[in-house]
Amino acid sequence: MDMIERHVKMIELVAERGEIETGQLARLLNTSEVTVRNDLNTLSKKGILARRRGYATLPNPDDTNYHMALHYEAKLKIAAAAAQRVRDGETIIVGTGSTCAMFAAQVAETRRNVTILTNSAYVAANLCKEPDGRIILLGGSYQKHSQCMVGPLVKRCLQDFHVNTAFVGADGFTVAGGFFGVDMERAEALREMVHCADRICMLLDGSKLGKSGTVSFLSTSSVSELITDASADSEICEGLRKRNVQVTVV
Repeated sequence: MDMIERHVKMIELVAERGEIETGQLARLLNTSEVTVRNDLNTLSKKGILARRRGYATLPNPDDTNYHMALHYEAKLKIAAAAAQRVRDGETIIVGTGSTCAMFAAQVAETRRNVTILTNSAYVAANLCKEPDGRIILLGGSYQKHSQCMVGPLVKRCLQDFHVNTAFVGADGFTVAGGFFGVDMERAEALREMVHCADRICMLLDGSKLGKSGTVSFLSTSSVSELITDASADSEICEGLRKRNVQVTVV
């Protein structure tokens, strides 16, 4: 098992149990406690896992990092596939949420001179030290628990922008209702952001398909592509294809 595989398995084990003792984690991964501690140091610096008194735990549930640990491997694959759609020198819109944050990180690592337009302070903070690329953080009211900007200032900041592709996530999708968010302010911000793009690419792991939410912010007919993982409901994917949405399963 290489380091990446070990990290993925470690995150999955902690996500399943909420917390796990480091010695038990070493036994389950068939590795040493020293290796586990080193891995935890790496993952805790990224904010994906936390360490507490000999245990590996998840971050605060209100933190974006907490959601990143859920379905981590699927989100990593989705992010990598989406990054392949981005060209060097391109300007793109990136939404909020854990999958979008992982996608933005992949773009920063694999592409050159890309400008990312986002309302996610989390994305901006994570990428500010990257040598290539440019971050434009939209203004607005700062929503602490989601670490993003919302409100009418977001719309005002977007007035002079136009991009080829917006990469955004959602809290749920149903064929009848479209793409949903659980927070009205975030949903409204995303609705305004995608209006600036010729093409909308949705990034959703399979657990989101078939779930509704508080507010529908995007119709199926507006979307060009959905990138999801192998756990996605095949009937929902086929229904999207019949509505002329390209569905990529990774």
